Amino acid sequence: FSNITSRHYKDYYLKSVMKLGEVVYKYCEKLTEVQQNSSYRMLQGIISLGKKHGQERLEQACRRADFYGNYSYMCIKNILTKNITTDMRDLEKPGDVQTSDTFKADLRQYDLFLSMQ
Repeated sequence: FSNITSRHYKDYYLKSVMKLGEVVYKYCEKLTEVQQNSSYRMLQGIISLGKKHGQERLEQACRRADFYGNYSYMCIKNILTKNITTDMRDLEKPGDVQTSDTFKADLRQYDLFLSMQ
């Protein structure tokens, strides 16, 4: 086991993430670039979230987090826990974030707040 590096863990978990869809895989690839030291633990957590919440909701959460450039397990967990994946229209038109029927405020500030916790 002494030859196993964190890169091996990342590769192993990225292969597992492939089963959760292309959106999740691409998000997790970026996450490993941004969160180099602890990304394999985050990948583990994202895989668990996929089992708990389902592939479709996980994809929506990853799409939302990627849109705002937020690459962390906690961001995905908060999006899923707070059920912020139900209305993705504000992601289709970045200029219309403030006028979304569901969300009356610019969510980028909320996402930044979540990433700092």
